[in-house]
Order: sequence, then structure tokens, then C-alpha cells
Amino acid sequence: MYKRCFILMFMSLIIGCQEIPEHKPKSVQAKPTPILQPLLEGGLTWHRWANRDSARVLNKPILLFLYNQRSFWCRDFAQRCFNDPELVREIARITWPVWVDVDKQPDVFERFGLGGVPTVAFLKPNEEWIAGGKYLDPEDLMDLVRRVSFPFANPNRMEALEIQRKELQRRSKLWSQKNPRPKIDLSEALLGRVLDSLTVAVHRGIDVGPEGALASFEARQSIDGVTSWLNTRRDTDGVFFLFAHTSDGKVVDREKHLGINASVLATLAKVGHRHEEIGEAGKGLGEALLESFVVDSLFCAGFAAFETSDGVPRDLSVYSGWNGLAISSFMALYMTTKEQQFKEAALLVLDVVVSRFWQEDGLLEHTEDYVGGLLLEDQAFVARAALDVYDDTGEAKYLKLARDLADGMLVHFADASGALRDRDTLGHPAFPVGDGWLPSANGVAAQVFIRLV
Repeated sequence: MYKRCFILMFMSLIIGCQEIPEHKPKSVQAKPTPILQPLLEGGLTWHRWANRDSARVLNKPILLFLYNQRSFWCRDFAQRCFNDPELVREIARITWPVWVDVDKQPDVFERFGLGGVPTVAFLKPNEEWIAGGKYLDPEDLMDLVRRVSFPFANPNRMEALEIQRKELQRRSKLWSQKNPRPKIDLSEALLGRVLDSLTVAVHRGIDVGPEGALASFEARQSIDGVTSWLNTRRDTDGVFFLFAHTSDGKVVDREKHLGINASVLATLAKVGHRHEEIGEAGKGLGEALLESFVVDSLFCAGFAAFETSDGVPRDLSVYSGWNGLAISSFMALYMTTKEQQFKEAALLVLDVVVSRFWQEDGLLEHTEDYVGGLLLEDQAFVARAALDVYDDTGEAKYLKLARDLADGMLVHFADASGALRDRDTLGHPAFPVGDGWLPSANGVAAQVFIRLV
């Protein structure tokens, strides 16, 4: 109810008759070769998510492989499982294999991801869950494939399973009606408990993420969350690794992710305004991103956690929303350092994002080879970036861009619940509300609406 009132309140204030700003035509850019593609060509014919309806025609379960191109574990899993001749034959015989890059289609990951990659999900042709797992050995995956095949080869068993599933759904619905989720009122005491939880988590060595660390600093001047990154996740070039598996930083996931580094940079810049050492780390990160992540005036997705004979592969994919995060972080860094290079980079990237990704309907596409629908996160992240630039420059075109995107979010992603929802082509919505690798799209959209009022 709170979210519904919040969104509806701002809807009447924000929506207006706005002209779509003039934008330059898109540039044509060669598509990068996926880092994983050679590993996934071990005999299996992989299909796109858009072609999953063939599973219904063939009455086969869908084997959905969720991965990203930079992950060591995705690469290792693919090498071990999808180059195993016997396993490949069984997968091809029993299932309809579909692969999805979670960076390119985060809405699919929102629905079927099990908290990280790799994820293997077995789905009925109508996209209902059967089973799934994360990293599996070839023997375990083979066992799962054969177990999944049993009800499809035995229609009577499938009918019995469907009866059991409906009974479980009935019980679950009955339980939720008897035990409704309690209404939570926003209060100072509630915020205090959240901050207490963040403090305890940091002391236990748990990474609370950039948003959590910044909240802890702004409310209580605590820099513990930030210093833990400096001690465990920073590489010698100043860029931060994806994750530290141990509290001492001796075992890390060496993937370098643009979205995470942009969020870390924003936090370092804001905290560094009062702490010189942290400010220097932020400046070093900003310079490193400009040095190694920029491709054709935009920031690429990042670097892999593994090496090949040619060195560490760079993921040349470009995402509009991730670049929006980078723009905001570079504006924050400029406000701290007053170094023009960071502001100039932010303005250039924003202009190129708009020229390359703007659609006729007044919204931004996710990436140039994206096959799904529009995503809320891209509109929210770039709208916030436009406001960050406007706050410094005062140029009306950036305010207009933010308003256009806000209008588009409310029209294209509106939902009766009051939250904003991503929708794919078949109408399966997802609520992007949880802070994970990236800030939640609904949270950033709320920030945009508040700033536009």
C-alpha cells in the first residue's frame, strides 16, 4: 500500500506532455564474440530464449543455462558438462537446451536465477519449474536430466505430479491467507534496526554492498564496510574484484564487473570527501576505469575471472543502464576531486548512451543486440545520471531527458500494485526490487521521482 501511494502520488506530478529530445542516429558496431561460445559448442545445438516455444511443440522440458561471459565458474561448468559426449547426447535427446546471458537478459535471471551463475533450470514447456541447481558435476547433471525425463516419458506420472502440484499450490495459498505478511510502517526505529543489522553484518565479515556501506556511513559515519573492500577486493590496478570468498581477501572471484565497480566508485567518492585515503582509492578506481573499460566512448561490461592464451578476456558488451551507473559515479567523483576529466567523461558517455540506445517510444534499449523487451533498470539508472549531470551543469536538456525517462517508466512499467514491473514479450512480469549485483531498479526510480517533484 505504501509503494502504491508513493508511485501514484508522483505520477500526477511528473507525467506531462513532453517532446522527445532530438538524438543522433545510432552508430553501427560489430558484435563482440561471446567468451563462452567456443566452450558451448561441444555438440549441443543451443537455442535462444525467444525460441523456447519449440519445447511445447516437441513436448520436451527446457534446459535453461544461465551464465555470464566473465565468470570463471560458468566457463569451468561449460567445459566439464557441455563437452562431455555422453551428457551432451542425453541433453539433446531429452531436453530443449536454451542459453541466456544474464547480463543481456536480466529479466530472465530475475525469474529463474538461483542467486548467481551458473544456474541450470529445468522447466516444463509452459515455463513452470521442474528442478534446478547451480554448479553441478557432470554426474549430478546427468542424473538430474534423466530424472526430469521420467514424467515426460510416462504421461500418467506427469498427470499425478500435476495433481500433487495443484494440491501444494492450494495449501500454500491457504497458508498465506491465514498468515498474511505483516504491514511494516516506515519509522525511525525501523531504520535504526536496519542500520544495526548492517553494522553487525560488517563486523562478521559480510559484504553489505555499496548501498549498505554508504547508508552506514551517512547515518553513523562508519567506514568499516568500505575499508573491508580496500583490504580484500582491490586489485593492483585499482579496480575491484567481484567478490571475496574469505575475510582476509586471499581467495577472491577475480571477475571485474562494471556495474559493481561503478557502485563502489560512487560510494568511495562520497565517503572520500571526508577520508583522504578512501578518496585516493576512489580517484585511482576512476582513472583505472577510464584507462581499461572505455570502448568507443562507452564503458564495456568488464573483465573475465580467468585467463586464456591471449591473456584476461575483456567483455566488450555495452549496457545502457550500467553506463548510467558509471555516469553517476563519475559525477560524484568530480564533486569530490573537482578534476575536469571525470566530469567530461560523464557528459560524453551520457550523450553517447542517448544517441546509441534511444528508441522511438522515448525509452532506452538495454544493449544493441538485445532480443527482449525494454528494462526498467536502464531507464532508472540513466534518468538518475541525467539528474546528476543537471545538478552540476544546470543545462535544461538533461532535466528534460530525466523527465522523459520518468514519464516512460510510469507509462510503460506501471502496475496496479504501485511498484514498477519489467515485462517480457509473453507478459511474465518481474519486480526488480532487490539490491543485488546492481541497485534495485524500483529503488533508483523512486529516487528519480523524488528529485523531480
